[in-house]
Amino acid sequence: LGQSAAPTAAPSPTPAPATTPAPAEPGPLARAARERFGKFLAPEELKMLDDEMAAIERRGARLKEVVLKNGEEPSTDFRVSRT
Repeated sequence: LGQSAAPTAAPSPTPAPATTPAPAEPGPLARAARERFGKFLAPEELKMLDDEMAAIERRGARLKEVVLKNGEEPSTDFRVSRT
């Protein structure tokens, strides 16, 4: 008597399992560094080396994308500090 039905929440969709990306093949800079220093590094250090070399390659690519017009150049400001 006098019981009210509590609203039930709709079942939430099950999140898709996270897929781990396949390890990317090291770039040319990382391969050169592995050839030179790989015998001195532990596996976790090799992973760090690959990550750092990939970051350097990405920064270099971003830098090359910047197009300077004729007559433009990076600003340099040289000041001598005498203390």
